[in-house]
Amino acid sequence: MVLRYVDIRTFIELIDDDADLDELRLSTREDREVDLLLAQLENFDTVTLALQRDTMSLYDVRILFDAVMEDYPQAAHYLSRSANIVQQPNFENGVCKIQNPLSGQMSVGESESVGGLRVAPLEAAVADKHETYAERALKRQRRVPSEGKFLDCRFIVPTSNICERFFSATKRAIGDHRCGLLPKNFESQMFLYANADMWGMDDVQKIMQANET
Repeated sequence: MVLRYVDIRTFIELIDDDADLDELRLSTREDREVDLLLAQLENFDTVTLALQRDTMSLYDVRILFDAVMEDYPQAAHYLSRSANIVQQPNFENGVCKIQNPLSGQMSVGESESVGGLRVAPLEAAVADKHETYAERALKRQRRVPSEGKFLDCRFIVPTSNICERFFSATKRAIGDHRCGLLPKNFESQMFLYANADMWGMDDVQKIMQANET
């Protein structure tokens, strides 16, 4: 809506002798506020799109959220490490520190929460078995203290990543043609879409055949 107004603002200024429109025109100060708001919304949109990437890790999300909180302090209530939406802050912070060991030492709670991600020395040795002696020597020299002690945590997908994709899919699915769809039916359809890997056409056929009998 804001972008649409900015696009037609020049044409609105060309309309004269319209008393009804004059009452709705924005002042110069309000126009500046609109431009500032649009710039902020564009920043948030880039973050939203970035969260939907398959390559985003927990630490990448934390970098984005920290940047947003630095520029928009009011967002700290929702995006901070201790925000109410974070179910397991120790686990999330621990994974972030595994993915970026230089970000600081783990607390006792963080270390305990990621205990299941630790790699036994034998497993680490087997993982490095395909490397040559020289490669292992150079790798040990470059390795940061916590590297090699934990699994590669890139398989842990940020919750926000999954949610952002689902919200985008929902927005695309509802469209203008499904505005009259009952919320219950739409919820059922989106539930099936989100869990498409758990059912197939064979299941649909079995249900239809069962209903016919």
